[in-house]
Amino acid sequence: MSTERFEEIKAKLQGTLIVSCQAEEGFPLNKPEHIVALASSAVMGGASAIRASGPHNIRAVRKATDVPIIGIYKKVYPDSEILITPTINEVEAIVDAGSDIVALDATNRLRPDGDTFPQLYREVRNRWDVPIMADVSTFDEGYAAWELGVDIVSTTLSGYRAYSPQQEAPDLDLVRKLSEQLSIPVIAEGRIAGPDDVRAALDYGAFAVVVGSMITRPHLITKHFAGGLEKPEPSGRVLALDIGGTKIAGGVVDQDGSILVKKKIPTPSGGGPEILEQSAQLLKELRNQHTGNLIASIGISTGGQIDRRGEIVGATDMLPNWVGFGLRKGIEEQFDLPTVVLNDGHAAAFAEHKLGAGRGVQSMLCVVIGTGLGGGLILDGEIQHGSHGLAGSIGQMKASIDGEEYISLEKIVSGPGLLNLYNNSIDKDKSATSPEDVAERAIKGEALAHEAIERIGTYLGLGLSHALHTYDVDCIVVGGSVAQIGEPLFDSTRGALSKYGYSTIADTPIRVAELGPNAGMIGAALWAIKIQNTVN
Repeated sequence: MSTERFEEIKAKLQGTLIVSCQAEEGFPLNKPEHIVALASSAVMGGASAIRASGPHNIRAVRKATDVPIIGIYKKVYPDSEILITPTINEVEAIVDAGSDIVALDATNRLRPDGDTFPQLYREVRNRWDVPIMADVSTFDEGYAAWELGVDIVSTTLSGYRAYSPQQEAPDLDLVRKLSEQLSIPVIAEGRIAGPDDVRAALDYGAFAVVVGSMITRPHLITKHFAGGLEKPEPSGRVLALDIGGTKIAGGVVDQDGSILVKKKIPTPSGGGPEILEQSAQLLKELRNQHTGNLIASIGISTGGQIDRRGEIVGATDMLPNWVGFGLRKGIEEQFDLPTVVLNDGHAAAFAEHKLGAGRGVQSMLCVVIGTGLGGGLILDGEIQHGSHGLAGSIGQMKASIDGEEYISLEKIVSGPGLLNLYNNSIDKDKSATSPEDVAERAIKGEALAHEAIERIGTYLGLGLSHALHTYDVDCIVVGGSVAQIGEPLFDSTRGALSKYGYSTIADTPIRVAELGPNAGMIGAALWAIKIQNTVN
């Protein structure tokens, strides 16, 4: 195959879904006509290429579609564990059948004829001008295959060899490491169970993603859904943290979101390492106080930009040395428990949707007004992370009223924002000491305090109108310490929403959060339980 033709194939594959159309021996779909039907249906649904096994199936698919075919030949030999295209005979059969790419097992095991993978690779190169994909289970195998000269590496065999990571989820760490180190396409394959896994694999650097069982094996798909008929057994209680700019709250949380033990400490000023040290100490104290069911996992809610993996990819100055800090890894290593990390706005949204003011709706935007302005978005009943962990985070949205300079909402709609707004309007010797102080002065009838609250409510309403024009959710839930001001704040928020919002969204319900300052901690715990139940 010419370099130009291979580049055409790569262009078709990059950033796309490849569907593996295979059926096991003895299963109803294990006939070429059925494999063709599966492949044709996959292409209709958006598959860019097909991975198929065996010359009869490959030849039939080749006649039915013109998309690239990744050919393999699964054949059992009694003297070898190699299953995927074990010998040169299988390679010849699938090349003759019309494979555009040949996939070989590239693990470090002897093949039936006594050859090693490098020996088979060289023989294929000498006989055919066809791109070679190396199916690997570890980084070392992938790196060795790349050094040998293969054209593509796939993570197909991770978890299927005893010496590779044994896990239910896709091996995204392997995808990331290979993508960072190799100069050829790395394809993610193996245990890709849904759209979130596909997106995550691409985010980790995958060139393309292969999905098989969850699309083309009805018995496994049915079993997957049938599992939802059984109520999962409770998997223990959760140690939970809510890390903010001024305090760290910790607790032991039950399966139903009840907080059994709770404690609060100041957030250390040194950032990352100090926060980890103090958080770990708090968790140990909470664990020692708890005498009920075994702790099954740890859930952490924190300020900052958190991606799908639970890694901190962005943060404001309120939490120094936070970007890139290995919080999840540090806690997991100390406690040897599964640990999840979630943005505090996302955690609050998840909790309010499950147990609080957002119960029963399919979509909602949760806004948390405290030291900063956080947020979380629920669509179709699921928390949205976004590609960069920013979904629903309206704090960094810029807005302007009456021709003023554009400013991030968080600069005004937050505790510090309210305090600064008020103190800049009054004599220095009469300055307020806290947002609560401003609220008390407003209650007593002080006009300047009332105007400051009205001003942040107006900015909040403007920001919400922008969000609603994009997401059109069922309701808005507002929580956080500043939200305790109540109607003086919400009156101006509703007024601004009515003024700046399109008529059909202007009356979107604004609800007061029900879970108070515990929302982040409860949401982190519920998220940890959800993830554990998914894995189990």
